[in-house]
Amino acid sequence: METNAHRDPRRSSAARVAVRVVTVLVVASVLSDRIASSGPLVPTLAALGSAALLADGFADPVRRPRLHVGLLVAAGLCGAALNHLTPSAGWALVGTSIAILVASPGIRLRTAALAVAAPAAVAIAAPWGSEPVALGALYSALVLAGIATAAYAGRTRRSQREADRALVARTRELVEETARSSALEERARIARDMHDVLAHSLGGLVVQLDAAQAEIEGAAPRDDVARRIAGARALAADGLAEARAAVRELRADGSSTDAATAVGAVMRGTVAAEAGIDFDVAGAVRAVPAPVAGALAAVAREAVTNIAKHAAGARCAATLAYEPGRVRLEVISAAARSAPGIAASGSGFGAQGMAARMAEVGGSLAFGPDNAGRWVVSAAWPAGQDGVHGS
Repeated sequence: METNAHRDPRRSSAARVAVRVVTVLVVASVLSDRIASSGPLVPTLAALGSAALLADGFADPVRRPRLHVGLLVAAGLCGAALNHLTPSAGWALVGTSIAILVASPGIRLRTAALAVAAPAAVAIAAPWGSEPVALGALYSALVLAGIATAAYAGRTRRSQREADRALVARTRELVEETARSSALEERARIARDMHDVLAHSLGGLVVQLDAAQAEIEGAAPRDDVARRIAGARALAADGLAEARAAVRELRADGSSTDAATAVGAVMRGTVAAEAGIDFDVAGAVRAVPAPVAGALAAVAREAVTNIAKHAAGARCAATLAYEPGRVRLEVISAAARSAPGIAASGSGFGAQGMAARMAEVGGSLAFGPDNAGRWVVSAAWPAGQDGVHGS
């Protein structure tokens, strides 16, 4: 990406000086054979104009724009005055000065037009000392118009290139920002999935292993220890299955699936069985988009994990209801006071994560105590989205 602000200043300065040196060499070459026969006015005007043009090559047009314009006007006036004495040298100076004034993007067009007016007027008036007057003036006007038109065309092209570069730069920044946002969203989603699986399966696994260790240290019967170990193994197997399901969801291409199967796998798992959660499916089962099924399963998993942590032994029930116009998952725990549910998930992924997942698929999440004092977690998705209709 290259813009005026990012160009190499040494390269730009060298180009500015080179253009002016070439013009001065042309003037010197034209006058080399006439210095002896001409009066002092010709070399004086040529020297002053060349000096002004060369000095402008080292002037900073951005920091000192008035000096930049003044030097070019001086060079142009000297060149215009030379037109009736030695046209070739005069046109080299006045033409270069006017072209730079008009083409310079750092000079406003109005300022450039005012600056060009004085040298142009002198150049057009110079032929009045020769014959034929009208033809010479017309020739000068046409030459100046051609120089100004070509310089303006160059200015326009440069401005368009700079605008194109700026547009490309803004587009690239927008694409990069969009990619960064997408990457962050995907990372947040993966983090939520990891939290869902690990907090659910590994949390229950730790509880089972702690219980097994306590029974071993307390010399519990071998059958009790074996039962705890079998439960831990079942939890590990459930965690592995859920991890695989999470990977499949990440790879999902937006196809439809059965939410009852996804939620049922959680509700019939080891943790839910240990917590004694009754699960029921109401209504006619119908397909929903895979991300919706995954979001409902994630809510179920979070609710089951919190019930196992905070409401073990309490009467709990879960219902996946296929209602007209929506699919709703409701998890109810009778121990409202001791079961904070999703709301108090320690890592912060509970409430925010599940609400975000439901919002991503166009659904909603609500949780809290009801009028009967029970803790209720309710996730709903309106059917009919993404081309899947509840009929």
